[in-house]
Order: sequence, then C-alpha cells, then structure tokens
Amino acid sequence: MKRTAISTTGGIVVVAVILTVIITFVVCAATGNTTNDQVQRLATIGTLVAAICGWIGIIVLVVYTKETFLLRKTAERQLEASEKPVLLFGLSPTDFQSGMPVESLKPTIRNIGSGPAFNVVIEPLRGDGVEVKFRFPNVPDIEGKQQLPLKLFITQGDQTTGMSGWLSLLAYLIQRDKFPKDMIVAVEFDSISGKRYRSQNRVRYDPTEKLVSTGLIPPIAEIQ
Repeated sequence: MKRTAISTTGGIVVVAVILTVIITFVVCAATGNTTNDQVQRLATIGTLVAAICGWIGIIVLVVYTKETFLLRKTAERQLEASEKPVLLFGLSPTDFQSGMPVESLKPTIRNIGSGPAFNVVIEPLRGDGVEVKFRFPNVPDIEGKQQLPLKLFITQGDQTTGMSGWLSLLAYLIQRDKFPKDMIVAVEFDSISGKRYRSQNRVRYDPTEKLVSTGLIPPIAEIQ
C-alpha cells in the first residue's frame, strides 16, 4: 500500500503542476492584458516547471521500479522457502539426534523440507585408509518428508572385500578408530527451482558408551 501511494502521489503532483501552468496560459491569453515581457516570463516559468515535473516523474519512476523489483525478489524468496528441500544424513532410521548402539547402524537420507530434492550426491565418509560411499535407491528425486534407506560400499586401502557392503564392517571400523570421533557427511542437492544446496551432517562416536549420534549442522548453504 505504501509503495502504491508513493507512485500515485507523485503522479498527482506532476499532473497538478502541469494543469496549473496550462490554465495560467489560457487565462492570460483570454484576458489579453499581458505584455510581451510577461508572456515571455510566463513561458520561461512554464518551461522550468515542466522540467521540474519531468525530473519528479523520473524520480517517481525510479522509486517505483526499485520497489517493484524488491517486491518480486521477496516473492521469489518466499516461494523458494516454501519449496526448499532439506536433506539429512543419518545412521538411525528413527531419531537423528539421540545416540544408538554402533552395532545397530542403519544409514538413511531424509528430506525434512517441503519440496523435492533432485540430483542428490552424498559425499563419501573418509577415515584412516578407509572410504565409505553411500548409495540410495534408483529414484528420480526425494520427495518432501520422505526417508530412504542407504546402502554402503566400503574400500580399505583402495581394496574391496566380500564384506564391503556390510554394516557390521562399518561398525567394526568405527570401533577400531578408523574414523575421527567427530565426522562430517555432506549432501548436495537441487531444489525444484534449480538452485543447488549443501547440507552438512555431523556424525559422532562415543567410545565409552559405544553410541553413534548424528545431527544437522546449520545453515543449509546455497552453492549455485
């Protein structure tokens, strides 16, 4: 309302001034009591007023254009926020914050946002000569509020074994200090608008309690 009032008021001022100048000339011409010098003076004043009105019109147009642009950007941000996916990596299918026994690991990816996530990439978990890649089912996207199980593939010293896909091997390596006690798993994904985001998820292991906990590290960064 405020922005509309600014542009409307500016337009009224310009029109009013122009009408005043026109009426003044018409009255003077009708009375016939003006001298040439007065007519010339009025013409000069009219030109000056017209120039001022022109500048006022330009200023009003610039302000209106800027305000319109800001309104459009605000609308775009609101739309993006309502459709933005938020992906969490976890090692528990239920609670992403509380600890769970290391022997009960179940890697999952969960979208707690409203919109779908596309082109999802989960960065490998790396440790001392060990790399763990996480793979999710062959689906085109992860819908809002959807959770999917992840499969893992472990390499040790660039070598694979018959146990490379076993969760028990991951638990064994964590307990043998093959990974840092505080680990980061990053996930990159696209929103429906084409913007790309990156979330970071902390994975912690408590060797005393033998519990693993995971949680999101805010904020969700836009990388494209």
